[in-house]
Amino acid sequence: GLCAVLAAAAEGQVVITEVMYNPASDEQPPAKTEWVELYNPGDAAVDVAGWYLADEDGQTQPLPAGTTIEPEQAVVLIPGDSEGAVEAFHAAWGAEVTVYAVEGWSLRDGMSGLANKPDATNEVLTLRGSD
Repeated sequence: GLCAVLAAAAEGQVVITEVMYNPASDEQPPAKTEWVELYNPGDAAVDVAGWYLADEDGQTQPLPAGTTIEPEQAVVLIPGDSEGAVEAFHAAWGAEVTVYAVEGWSLRDGMSGLANKPDATNEVLTLRGSD
């Protein structure tokens, strides 16, 4: 479970803690969107510049220079192909969380969205470092 993943995470690691792959909610686009939550369980900030999401369909563009996740902080990644997506996400969820809009996560390029019925070979989502 999640507790085992967090307990096993070494200092400097970031873990995927939540994946919203099929939002069935009342928000209007672009807030009614897929998202991935990342968490830094360590006691030092982690520089995630250049990191990206990837699956069997492709990958997103890297996170920009200067992107960090503070200790014990969660951040949310959302598709960045809609203007105002971050503001709409905050308005819809009422969340006080840092949100990054990630380019290349759409039906048009890169990762073609998250499957609504993931299985062992369809939707193997990974978070990859710049190296």
